[in-house]
Amino acid sequence: MKTSFAFIALFVLSLSVSITSTAQLTIDIGAAKTENKANALTFGIQYVRVFDSSLQTKELFKTGKNSIVTFAPQFDVRFGSEDAFSAITGKMTALLTTYKKTTYEGLVVTDFKKTINAFPFSVGAESNSSFTTFNGILEAGYEPFYQSPLNNLPEVLKHTEFGLYLQAGHKFKGDSSSTALVGGAKDESAEKVNSNLLRVKGHFGIDTKSLVKGATSSVGLAGNANVWYDVVNKKVYHQIIATARIYLVNGAWLDLNYLKGSGAPNFNFGDEYRVGAKFRL
Repeated sequence: MKTSFAFIALFVLSLSVSITSTAQLTIDIGAAKTENKANALTFGIQYVRVFDSSLQTKELFKTGKNSIVTFAPQFDVRFGSEDAFSAITGKMTALLTTYKKTTYEGLVVTDFKKTINAFPFSVGAESNSSFTTFNGILEAGYEPFYQSPLNNLPEVLKHTEFGLYLQAGHKFKGDSSSTALVGGAKDESAEKVNSNLLRVKGHFGIDTKSLVKGATSSVGLAGNANVWYDVVNKKVYHQIIATARIYLVNGAWLDLNYLKGSGAPNFNFGDEYRVGAKFRL
């Protein structure tokens, strides 16, 4: 049976309320103009741990002399009506973080003037909203943490992020009863069903935060660029997201987005324009 838009929305909403109160969730609801020029409703929910927040919660962790290992689930669900881009990813990540130490007023502490090195190791799965196929993925990566206020790098670099990853896995056949997907919902990857996957992924992001501040709101710009190299099929896929953001109050904001490419797992090459409200819980 084809999975409906309403069913997925109900599923992810029920999942969000089952997460503990320490969870950092971002929920967004909006509208889009799709690759087929259709008007679509969009929905997203994201749960991601970052270096500083993991240390402040009760995540399972183990400390070493100059390192710490944290374990946390992550998921990102993006889908919509019509032929809107969709991607559903979930994984369990072990994050190995290594750092230098320094002495401050007689105490040995983490040296936040130095770059902190983070190595995520994950096992998970990815699919589109129709579940026509799904991929089992193992991932290992490197993410430098250089955004500390004490770091002597130029301020503009502290608004950026970078990551490099190796992904390996297998592509399985999913819901065979779904109708043929078109436009932005179409799978345009060269990865074949019932075949092994091997990719190299690079990520670069920039977020100015509140660039222009007003009395009750502020405006910022953000951008994300992802590139995958499909080693098995010798193909390159990309995704570019450009965002104008209006920050409101109480962890809410409005986003105006342009997306070039859907990213994994469909690797659709189309364009999509979105406007939506986001809420951080």
